[in-house]
Amino acid sequence: AGMNSKGTGMLIPVSRGISKAANPAEMAKELKESINNARKTVQETKTCSTNENKEQEIAPYQKDFIDFSLQEGVLKFGSFVLKSGRTSPYFFNAGLFASGASLFKLGKAYAAAIMASEELTDGKGNVNFDVIFGPAYKGISLGAMVCSSLYSDFGV
Repeated sequence: AGMNSKGTGMLIPVSRGISKAANPAEMAKELKESINNARKTVQETKTCSTNENKEQEIAPYQKDFIDFSLQEGVLKFGSFVLKSGRTSPYFFNAGLFASGASLFKLGKAYAAAIMASEELTDGKGNVNFDVIFGPAYKGISLGAMVCSSLYSDFGV
């Protein structure tokens, strides 16, 4: 997820999938090939006419989420060394969404993103899925808040 216009910037958590495989080297090679094939497909089918020098507009719900993340101290800019050893110009610590108010706003942001998605909606205000899954433990409450926001804000 997160591929940029140059086909880079993807983050794929797979360490256990590779390390516990019968043949880790072969599994890593297969994953690399799958990623490269997916990257090639996206780049070939992408019809983005955005001018590289032109600032891309973001939707109001996206701006609200960025502002909210900055206010909560969740999104920070600087120089950060990640667990992988790589250096990143930003760090997003979702664990700092640690209050009822922040969880409420986070649920609303996710719901707005879902309803703005052409892939997840039918264009008539309906969603194309039946379940919101929030994995244990933090994700359970987030999933509940997303469902609540989908209902209260969008009638879904």
